[in-house]
Amino acid sequence: MNEILNKTTEFSKSRLFEQYVRSNPVVLVDVGARGGIHSRWNVIGRNIRVVGFEPDAEECRKLNEKSEDNHIYFPFALYDRDGMVDINIMQNLACSSVYVPNSLLIQRFPIADDYKVTNRSRIECHRIDEILKLNNIQNVDFLKVDTQGSEMRILEGAKETLKSYVFGIDIELEFLPLYKQQPLFSDVDEYLREYGFVLFDLNLARLKRKEYTKVYSKGQVLWAHAVYFKDFLSDKNWGPDSYFCFEKAIKSIAIVELYGFPDFALELLDFYKNKRIIDPGIYKDIKDILIKDIPSTGYLMLKNIFSILKKYLRKIIPSLL
Repeated sequence: MNEILNKTTEFSKSRLFEQYVRSNPVVLVDVGARGGIHSRWNVIGRNIRVVGFEPDAEECRKLNEKSEDNHIYFPFALYDRDGMVDINIMQNLACSSVYVPNSLLIQRFPIADDYKVTNRSRIECHRIDEILKLNNIQNVDFLKVDTQGSEMRILEGAKETLKSYVFGIDIELEFLPLYKQQPLFSDVDEYLREYGFVLFDLNLARLKRKEYTKVYSKGQVLWAHAVYFKDFLSDKNWGPDSYFCFEKAIKSIAIVELYGFPDFALELLDFYKNKRIIDPGIYKDIKDILIKDIPSTGYLMLKNIFSILKKYLRKIIPSLL
């Protein structure tokens, strides 16, 4: 997958893109920022502004210490209200959540130890809409949320942001309740569709039953990283005025290219040209870059077949030994 993405990020790496966004960088809000941003964003280098939220004070301190000056991290959580909230600290800190782990379900899979509660504490929390307003953070382009079950509560505190600014979302969602009473994929998907977001991709996490990990099996889908974008060409034609400017157009095209959807990038380019937001000369320059190194359908087909065979052989060979 990384090899394919590297072949389809020509515009994001181009001097043309840098020229247009140098004074108006991509604004990424990272909620649940442990470990820092995904490496895909490194392609655009300094042409990004990262605003992160990580309630683990020590992890937040490390992020601020090692990050460049175009990154800032706040040591509190986001939620659907301002105030304090209880959080369950798990043995694997990355699994900590405001929700209680669903032990009856989790113990059936080889991740049970990660979800053992080792401590509980109270943490400060705020609504995205309020905290962005207080810190004069405007025109957010992309939102990443990974908060172990509380994603829906965070989105409910981001109504104005979702309505006015954000073009894309990368969010972790569960298909089964790993935490008691947590919202699931279907709940969040329905909520986001009300704001004009359309599902583009799912990076699925599958696990086998703990007692049968040596049995050849696909494993059950438990959660996924889901990618959503606003679809301006839908029947509802979602898109407030804040989207229909040159800078937003350029950044939205680059973002979908970064996520491996050059076809959608080209469709957006046509849309912005027809709306007279991108003029014909710039349109041609961007289109030439976008189509320059897109892998052919045959290349992708062969690569996918090879990938499937490799995964199959990795699973089947040990069982034959």
